[in-house]
Amino acid sequence: MQWLSENAIWLLLAVGLVFLMRRGGMGCGMGGHRHGAGGGHSHQDDSPRDPVTGRPVDKAKALISTYQGQKYLFESESSRTEFEKNPQQFIQGQTHRHGGGCC
Repeated sequence: MQWLSENAIWLLLAVGLVFLMRRGGMGCGMGGHRHGAGGGHSHQDDSPRDPVTGRPVDKAKALISTYQGQKYLFESESSRTEFEKNPQQFIQGQTHRHGGGCC
């Protein structure tokens, strides 16, 4: 029992850290959210995301590029051009990827 009282703060910190990581609130690699295939979407809303910038794309104004039979939506011509130079750079591992990619 003495060990528990001496280490209670560390146990609480560990439990809190696990909780934050499980719910995705740690930022780097945990809290970011970016989808790539088909323009992607976030859990907050259903708007597609530009695979280059990660920003929401207005479907009515979106530019489209098709790569390997999959359509990708873009917010700008420069973003689409950047994607078309090297599509693998932007889609590799991004389909339903839930990390921020910073770690």
